Amino acid sequence: MNPKSIWSDLSSPAARRIWAPIFVLLVIALTALLLVVFRDAVRELILIPLLYLLWLVDLVLAYIPQTMIWAILLLLGLWMAVRSFDRARDEAASAATTSDLQSGRVRMWAKRLELARRGRYS
Repeated sequence: MNPKSIWSDLSSPAARRIWAPIFVLLVIALTALLLVVFRDAVRELILIPLLYLLWLVDLVLAYIPQTMIWAILLLLGLWMAVRSFDRARDEAASAATTSDLQSGRVRMWAKRLELARRGRYS
């Protein structure tokens, strides 16, 4: 008899519950160690360019009138709302064409293939 332990099969849910937190802690510890060791490189290569980019975005947003920003956001929201109505109509048409399929996995995959074909997979 060979009793099966949680260590023999690392893909089992019990092993994942044990190893996942340990792995996360190891990754965080390794990241912190590397950040301490490469502090100057991280500051010069990542932090300073990121702060310059945020400063530039702040300058651009301060230059653009606030009414224009709100108008752009309003148009973007309107566009998203119109697209959602269009998608609902397309889904209704798709349901009408695939109504003869059996329900279950066949219907699910047919719907996914139809959405992928249209480029509107969501």
